Amino acid sequence: ENCPAIEWQACHGGSSIDGATVVIPTADGGYFAAGWSRSDDFDLTGNQGESDFLLLKLTADGTLQWARSYGGQGADFAWDALQTGDGGFLIAGMADEAGGDVTANLGQTDAWLIKVDENGNLLWEKTFGTPQQDAATQILPGPDDSYYLLTGSTSLFRFDDFPFYAGAEEEAFTVYHIQGNGNILTEYFFQASHLSVRQLFDDNLSLLADQSGGKAI
Repeated sequence: ENCPAIEWQACHGGSSIDGATVVIPTADGGYFAAGWSRSDDFDLTGNQGESDFLLLKLTADGTLQWARSYGGQGADFAWDALQTGDGGFLIAGMADEAGGDVTANLGQTDAWLIKVDENGNLLWEKTFGTPQQDAATQILPGPDDSYYLLTGSTSLFRFDDFPFYAGAEEEAFTVYHIQGNGNILTEYFFQASHLSVRQLFDDNLSLLADQSGGKAI
């Protein structure tokens, strides 16, 4: 009886399997959601492969303003997003193969970062990683219109083509300090089974790494 009342609910996507992994408030009072989609109908058109990044812009009451999907020829998943000062969005996740909107493949899977404008139009995309399996799990704002991108290089296993971290001890993490156009300023490498990143009040980061100790940037 103490459960909060639902103010509104909405379903958006297509006729196949779609999911949202992150929802953030936007400067106009609405919301932005990102995730993954296998659909090529209804709200979504132009599917590139097994699954694509799913992007949704909603009003404050959940009305769909626009929907976009971007990806390559494999299975792609978005895991984090933020709104930039120009009203656009940075979306971070994983790209499986080159092709379509993904211009480069560096290994088995790559960390993939895309920038879209306030209307969801793709401005640029960039892959990060190693010859192994990589994915981007967090994107955080930094000082002077820069950003921090957290990526992991690890053993992944799949369930119905959805990737999960296996928690293996050989995991490695890289924090990329990047410019607003995706160019790398600095890289910080950590060998650990888990890495927790939190933003501090001064736009720096606090990092806590399991097995390798903690380090603050």
